[in-house]
Amino acid sequence: MALQHAGGRPHISLGYSYASASSDPLNGELRNKVLPRRATLLVDRVHLLDVAWTFDETLGGWRMAWEPVAEFPLGR
Repeated sequence: MALQHAGGRPHISLGYSYASASSDPLNGELRNKVLPRRATLLVDRVHLLDVAWTFDETLGGWRMAWEPVAEFPLGR
């Protein structure tokens, strides 16, 4: 569980995919160029999503879909 993670760099997901692709080039760039001591993250809103996983026979695997539930603007 993420809440019990004790170590390593903090992380967030940039996106999700249901097809096959290599994330090595992007991950390498992020690891080498963005370090916590010089990365600023501004969060001005939070989106609450209803996420569902369904098995897709045509893909031969799982597909993730989501519906927006609410958006919460955050103050400064």
